[in-house]
Amino acid sequence: MTKSERFTELNKTEYGADYNNLIFLNANEILAATEKRAKILDFLTTKVQTDFNGTKFDTAQLSAGCRLCGEGFWSCLFISGKCNAACFYCPTSQDAEGVPITNSIEFPTPEMYAAYVKKMGFKGVALSGGEPLLNFEKSIAYIKAVRELLGSELYIWIYTNGILATVEKMQQLHKAGVNEIRFDIGATNYS
Repeated sequence: MTKSERFTELNKTEYGADYNNLIFLNANEILAATEKRAKILDFLTTKVQTDFNGTKFDTAQLSAGCRLCGEGFWSCLFISGKCNAACFYCPTSQDAEGVPITNSIEFPTPEMYAAYVKKMGFKGVALSGGEPLLNFEKSIAYIKAVRELLGSELYIWIYTNGILATVEKMQQLHKAGVNEIRFDIGATNYS
């Protein structure tokens, strides 16, 4: 199997039935889009300041989590594959529980993940999903494990649609060691 075929199979697995709805550009379309992008970026060069190898505009007020992400010093743990929202822009099916995973590496226990984060020297950890609040106790266990092993120097945040957010859950997340919570307001029709 060629490298291209392997990537195709990985994408088919990740996107499930939605893979057949993806539209791929041909070589000429890719070239035209690349040239158009280059012209836009060239125009913007004197008008904006970029960061993270020119991939981000206006980074002056980024949160610590965003900054760590842009610098590549973080790990994002997908706590599960289940979600209670149906965001039109989500590229993956959200109906499988699964084992917590990052970069195709499964972490069946919080301690295994914490050891991985320490070994890799990450400065930040994010929990995503699926929806971390659907697996609240599991999310808390993984947060506590990395916080206990790596201490207050590690920056921890979660991504949530907020549907299951309560004051009590937010307080528990804070107590477990979460520094930042990112709410995707698009998941609730911007309400």
